This record gives sequence, structure tokens and C-alpha cells, in this order.
Amino acid sequence: MQFPEKLVQLRKRRGLTQAQAAELVDTSRQAISKWESGTGVPTLENIKALARVYGVSFDTLLDDSRDLEDEAAPSPQTPEGCPAAREAAPRPSNKRRLAMAGAAAVLLILLAGTVLWMHAAGQGKDSTPLEELECYPVDPDIIDEDPIVFRPVNEVE
Repeated sequence: MQFPEKLVQLRKRRGLTQAQAAELVDTSRQAISKWESGTGVPTLENIKALARVYGVSFDTLLDDSRDLEDEAAPSPQTPEGCPAAREAAPRPSNKRRLAMAGAAAVLLILLAGTVLWMHAAGQGKDSTPLEELECYPVDPDIIDEDPIVFRPVNEVE
């Protein structure tokens, strides 16, 4: 029996639709359809997930010379390791992950924009041009550094 035929038969034995199988394997319904029609081939990670969900070994799944009846089927396992694949809590789909990553990117851009805006808005405040500053001496006993301090003209007594 060929690999695509095995996939169809195993999915139907478990009473799953392509959409349900896709959710358990964490892929799209279209990918399941391509694998079952023979127009696509799953990755190794997806093959591992298929074997776990359908409760068969890799050998049974991939070896065309072996039929499904040759193996006593263990109970199907979900990615979390719980029996009864249909009752398992679904993992987030790829679309959901992509949407979450997009939302995080938008929030990061908004945060960066806000920080830059606040920095630019505060740029003109609290700064006095050098021409408006006046020099006056300071008691050297108070300050050990340069005895000249710059202050705005309107603050000088």
C-alpha cells in the first residue's frame, strides 16, 4: 500500500476530517490533502506527528511493502502524549502564530515610535542657547572643579 493511501485510510479509521487531522499535526488542511493525494510530501517532523496521531510506527507508515494490517495499532497519541487524539487540546495553528508575531511587530514599532516622539518632543525644553548664558565666579571652596558655572541670564541674581 502506498504512503498516500495509508494516510487516507488511517485518518478515516480514526474518524477525522482533513481539517481535524491538520490541527492535530499542526499543519494546514491543504497540506493533508496534498499528502493524501500524493502531490506533496510531509517533512520529517510532520511524519513523526502523523505516526503519533494515527498510532502507527514509522516503518508501517513509510514502508510501501507493509500493509496497515501487519501492525497491531497502538492507541493514537496527540503531541501532548494523551490518548484519544480527538479530545486533545489543539495547539495554535501556523496562521495564529503568524498573526501573533505580526501583532508583536506592530506593538514594537508603535513603542519605538512613541519613544522617539517623546524624545523629540522633549528636545526643546530645558535647554538654553549658549548666547543666553552668563558667567559668574563661584567660591572655589564649594566646588573643586572649574570655578565657572553657566546659568540662564534670567536666573542670575
